[in-house]
Amino acid sequence: MKTSDAWPMQHALGASLLWITVMLIMFIPLSTRLYKKAFSS
Repeated sequence: MKTSDAWPMQHALGASLLWITVMLIMFIPLSTRLYKKAFSS
């Protein structure tokens, strides 16, 4: 498979939005949990 045939190379906007979504799904709950843990006294 050539590099130009790869799905992310053919659909750069879709791949970028997919990665952003995955990172937000992972890090929003983690950061919220850590924030609550740090400031709950």
